Amino acid sequence: MGNHLALVTDETSLAIDYDMPLLLDACQAAGIRAEICSWLDPDIEWDRFDAVLLRSPWSYVECLPQFLEWCEYVTDVTYLFNPLPVVRWNLDKHYLADLAAAGVPVVPSGFVAPGADPAAALRTFLARHDLAREIVVKPTVGAYSRDVQRFSRSSETEAARAVRASCVGSSTLPSARSSARLRMAWL
Repeated sequence: MGNHLALVTDETSLAIDYDMPLLLDACQAAGIRAEICSWLDPDIEWDRFDAVLLRSPWSYVECLPQFLEWCEYVTDVTYLFNPLPVVRWNLDKHYLADLAAAGVPVVPSGFVAPGADPAAALRTFLARHDLAREIVVKPTVGAYSRDVQRFSRSSETEAARAVRASCVGSSTLPSARSSARLRMAWL
């Protein structure tokens, strides 16, 4: 494999991808020719890159089918990091249930399917996780912390009202309130 790498973002997300300059510098120091590219730019010839790294293409939330089509195209013409099956799996927070089922420790999470009774789902979740003092409600497909809301356990009614379409509810970790957000990388 060559050393020409596309670091993929979009115009909106680049401004808040604070690690991008550090990554670009690290690539250059390692002798990797890296370019910052918007996945929405129709003029980019993706086949000129040896690999394409999804960095911060967070606008995908607004146009998921288009983003997946783009990922499929890139996969056909070069190497996409992460591979397309991993990208598809990771776009929807149901992957948390997969990880938990595999024995990976995750923040306790419950899912509310479209059309389900949010209040009943929330009661079930809280009954299973009686130590949860707070509840986070967010869409299963999301970025930018858009539509993420945090509620105290005693605000169950308000939390249930916040549920829209397919949603995930999770308890919070004490460390998440006092330190940087935890992340997991797929290797």
